Amino acid sequence: GTTVVTYSTEDPSGNISTEIFTVTVDDVDAPVIDSMPVDIEVVAPEGSCDAVVSWLEPSATDCISHEISSDEVNGGAYPIGDTLVTYTAIDLSGNTSSSIFTVTVLDQEQPEIAEMPATVQVDTTAGSCLGVATWTEPTASDCSGISSLVPDQPSGTEFPVGSTEVTYTAIDGSGNTSSASFTVMVMDEESPQLAGMPADATLDNEAGLCGAILNWGEPTSIDNCQASVPTSDIASGSMFSIGTTVVTYSTEDPSGNISTEIFTVTV
Repeated sequence: GTTVVTYSTEDPSGNISTEIFTVTVDDVDAPVIDSMPVDIEVVAPEGSCDAVVSWLEPSATDCISHEISSDEVNGGAYPIGDTLVTYTAIDLSGNTSSSIFTVTVLDQEQPEIAEMPATVQVDTTAGSCLGVATWTEPTASDCSGISSLVPDQPSGTEFPVGSTEVTYTAIDGSGNTSSASFTVMVMDEESPQLAGMPADATLDNEAGLCGAILNWGEPTSIDNCQASVPTSDIASGSMFSIGTTVVTYSTEDPSGNISTEIFTVTV
């Protein structure tokens, strides 16, 4: 500040004179902030997108009167991520100084996947052992945001007959992951067919016998999912009695669909 220095002198008759000058000391030093908090790291409580963070207030020293303040609230709620907290000290001379530390709020909660499809059931495409399954995409949410939500098999994929599990995996902005699954059921309702069935046959009995032997070519199975080899209740090369006999062939596919065809043998 400014100090007045006074000189005086007196003569023998008691006359006095005084003169003054001033000494002004300028404060050019900024306040020094002491005891700044170190960087703070906390985990956000479950179900919350922020955390309440408190710390011991720092102080400042200076030759003259001064104030210290912060741009953030001690004991306030801080969002997930990094927040810079700045303390600023200012003295009456207008000198200032600042110091910062970081508040880091960690997100350790897994993202939430919602609106997962229920079991999806479809029939095979005609002539194919596969079925195309489509569904509405699920959604995902998290305090840190969602960086990706992907399935291991996308909607519109061809799936084989039977049960297939489809899994969605969500990754949030903090790298936390979660998964959810549903089932795709592909049903084969298409029956196999018999090709090359023998035609109805008429023949005379063999001399001296009450019947006749008949041989024929075996039919084959046609199916979208590879049916079994056809079987008959009477084998080719069998002896047929006089009259009419019905011969039945059947074939079955892996899903249990069965087809039968007949022809007659008349002796």
